[in-house]
Amino acid sequence: MRTLKTAAAAIAGALMLVTAPTTSASPPLPPTRDIAPGIAIVTTNAAADDGGTCTAGWLVHTSEGRPGFLTAGHCNRGGDAWYSDADGNYQSIGRFTRTVHGASAEDSDIALVELTGSTPSESAIIDIRPVTGAASAYRVAVGDTLCHYGMTTRLQCGEVSYVDASGVVFSAPSAGGDSGGPVYYRNADGTATAVGIAIRSNEQGTVAELISPWLAKWGLTLDKTRTNPVPLPARYRGGR
Repeated sequence: MRTLKTAAAAIAGALMLVTAPTTSASPPLPPTRDIAPGIAIVTTNAAADDGGTCTAGWLVHTSEGRPGFLTAGHCNRGGDAWYSDADGNYQSIGRFTRTVHGASAEDSDIALVELTGSTPSESAIIDIRPVTGAASAYRVAVGDTLCHYGMTTRLQCGEVSYVDASGVVFSAPSAGGDSGGPVYYRNADGTATAVGIAIRSNEQGTVAELISPWLAKWGLTLDKTRTNPVPLPARYRGGR
């Protein structure tokens, strides 16, 4: 039987785990119905007493069928990923199982968070824009228009000024907290084609890591959104 002292310590520990993401989130995360590309997340250290905000990227499944999502590698602080559920309660949703983040700004920056528990997920960007597939690195070209969605700046779009086999730069603003968010083509029919994840900003705009090489390297399958055969409403073609 636990003593009063050990029981109190256990309760205090449980409260620390619940409140730590709240203090780590700046600004506090908005309530979210389910896990989707573009939602705000907090990632904490192993003790769950420190962390920071990022954005969830594309939903995927591993070759073993486990669900997860991509985000920026520098978002991995050694602990779990959390979100704010529909009631505003912080819930742990997954753990980092793969991370690439070098010391140089030119290095790749991407991570995989595998989902745990029974939190519902939705592959459409923030539950709105359906995702129909992923673009190969060779499809993206200078002059194209790309968009990203992040927890801080929300929807931002701009023209591609540079692209290589692993990354792309486009003239859209981004800020702290946007890291990991989905980068995509907005198609004329209202759908999105996944291109990458936002990893940082520079004088030219937003820098993104292309996801197609990592889908192949890590044996991942992009989660696509089922769409009706009829065209989507006009609001989908103009927003997000």
